[in-house]
Amino acid sequence: MDWTSINNVAQILGMILVPVIGWVFHTVIKHGSKLIMLEEKINSSILGRLDSLENKVDGIETKIDNKMDKLEEVLNDTRVELAAGMSRDITTVLEAINKQ
Repeated sequence: MDWTSINNVAQILGMILVPVIGWVFHTVIKHGSKLIMLEEKINSSILGRLDSLENKVDGIETKIDNKMDKLEEVLNDTRVELAAGMSRDITTVLEAINKQ
């Protein structure tokens, strides 16, 4: 094979490969931009769902805090009532003992 044959084969391959490579690059760039748009849509959807979940969790945390506050309040009231009742009972027992 001489240089002219190699040149002819290279020109034929160039005539075929250059448009194919150009089409491949064009297609890749087009799909890349579509992928970017799809990624943006998915990210916005995920962010919306995360915001919704965060709002729900915040609401649940608030409800739990309110219930804990009420429970602490009831426990404190019960402690005070028990202490007062025990004090009355002890006083009654001591008065009974002192009378004897």
